[in-house]
Amino acid sequence: HSLEVHNLEEGTREDDVRRYFRDYRVDSCMVINSRDNRGRGRQWRTTAYVYFSTVGEAREAMLAIGGHGVDFGGGKKVDVIMNKNPRHLMKGGPSRGRRRE
Repeated sequence: HSLEVHNLEEGTREDDVRRYFRDYRVDSCMVINSRDNRGRGRQWRTTAYVYFSTVGEAREAMLAIGGHGVDFGGGKKVDVIMNKNPRHLMKGGPSRGRRRE
């Protein structure tokens, strides 16, 4: 029951993500900064995981905001996709049931 928001600006905080999704019932969110080792430069990649109570709520938010090339503010375009399997995304993420690691 979550959305992934890719291509965020480095330094994006949970508060920024919650503010963007303020019209929807967000249970929790997590912002992850990771090293992108593909290609040259080894840049940081910032992704947010936005969790909802139900798949329907996540889908409603996704349909309302669009998907690819969404304006996240300041002209920054991000991609928002449904997370197909949020249960074993990473340690610390919301999970119902047993976590696979």
